[in-house]
Amino acid sequence: RVFIDFNIYIIYLLYNYCQLFLDSAQKGNAYKFFCKLFSISSVFYLFVLKYKSNKTAVKKFMKISKLFKEKKAVYSFEIFPPKINDDIGKIYKTLSELKNIKPDYISITYSAGGSKNSRTKEIAQIVKNDYNIEPLAHLTCINSTREEVADALRGLIDIGVENVLALRGDRVEGEVKSDFKYASELTEFIRQYSDIDIAGACYPEG
Repeated sequence: RVFIDFNIYIIYLLYNYCQLFLDSAQKGNAYKFFCKLFSISSVFYLFVLKYKSNKTAVKKFMKISKLFKEKKAVYSFEIFPPKINDDIGKIYKTLSELKNIKPDYISITYSAGGSKNSRTKEIAQIVKNDYNIEPLAHLTCINSTREEVADALRGLIDIGVENVLALRGDRVEGEVKSDFKYASELTEFIRQYSDIDIAGACYPEG
């Protein structure tokens, strides 16, 4: 809509310039012509500034695989969500400082030790919606059933997350399930479930 209005305004300006030139030429009043020209040009300049600010205020979120194709160097940060009972407010200060450095994305861990931590989704939503930065949400599987993984994945997709890091996760005594043994199995499960972008971790030696 802004783009259409912008084109209409350009046509309007050109028409007025022509009219001013013809009127001034007929009346021989160059001073009046330049005054009107300055006035219209000022309005045009303000309109362009507003258009540019509106355009740059909205960031296009994208899948991280596309970022790596479009940029020679991609850099990110990784943050650990606060524990369930901790105040989440302290994460805002960290995110504000990271935003000023303009990372390509921010990775959000699942939890330390493999315990289930619902705050990954919560922090991912804050990163994406409040700070306009692409989140990469970690997702583990060794201690979860297929239904639990599907629920976690659905929750991330619902808030607009387009990228996940598929991990096996740490084994927790008494919590290990039989649905997944490796991160590769989680990756295949996600691919069947969604077209979300999947990142992976690997050992340098292969």
